[in-house]
Amino acid sequence: VHPTWRWSSDMEMFTAWRDGKTGFPFVDCFMRELKTTGYCNHMGRECSGWFLIGDLGMDWRMGAEWFESVLVDYEPTANWYNWTYRCLPAATRGGAHGFLVHDPGHRLQGQEILRWGTQHDPDATYIKRWIPELASLPATVAREPWRLGTNEPGDGAREAGGLRPVPSGRFNVNRPKLQVVLSMGFEESAAAIALYRAWDDPDAAVALLLKEAEEEAAGGSEEEDDLARAIELSLQDGPPAAPPAVPGAPGAAGPICIDESEAEAEMQVARRGSEPMPFRYGVDYPKPIITPPAPRGPP
Repeated sequence: VHPTWRWSSDMEMFTAWRDGKTGFPFVDCFMRELKTTGYCNHMGRECSGWFLIGDLGMDWRMGAEWFESVLVDYEPTANWYNWTYRCLPAATRGGAHGFLVHDPGHRLQGQEILRWGTQHDPDATYIKRWIPELASLPATVAREPWRLGTNEPGDGAREAGGLRPVPSGRFNVNRPKLQVVLSMGFEESAAAIALYRAWDDPDAAVALLLKEAEEEAAGGSEEEDDLARAIELSLQDGPPAAPPAVPGAPGAAGPICIDESEAEAEMQVARRGSEPMPFRYGVDYPKPIITPPAPRGPP
């Protein structure tokens, strides 16, 4: 194979591929498993090889040598044969002249890591196992986290000074932007309300939906703690304490300020410290090292 470009030996790009930090989860999960255990399945080896050659334009021998150094089931003939006859042809796909439509290293041209990810890991269970920083995201977003970057910083709600209140009647949202949010696996009504509150900014709407889901999960845990505490108090000697007055109810004097004991305050701090932080696109997990495809609705 003699492509029209020069094979790249960019060590920064190669290191991102080797360490599973390319920003493409269906490649990164296999590469992290390989680096950690010395093994990944054949589909993972093939996908990561195609990506290294056909999308990054890296010298394929660098990939073959890395596999040689780390595979626990390494066998010289199988390794070099597969790189030469299974992975190297990725450089010849797509173009009328026999090679890629565009030189590699700029944007994703092979669709295997998207199509196969949807087909073989529809719930993103495998991806989330090896990339735990994506565990809080819906399956579609975990496979394609660049969907969270559909707007440039400074758009929408960021310039609007915050969120709109929850609509009480009929409201309108931008249909194409709603489709972007829906493609990430959210329910339509909740997605529409979040998009309205976020001033038609899909990024802010998704962030709001994820935050609400995390708060709901944390609230369930707090309710369980409160129930356990109530049972413990009921088992102690002495008459039960009177329930606190509910603001607005008959006999309620107004807002109630509860003076927590030192132990309770420490418990609240510990609970807040154990709650998961909202996912930060480009911080918790890297943005793609080459341009990904634009989201076009549900896969």
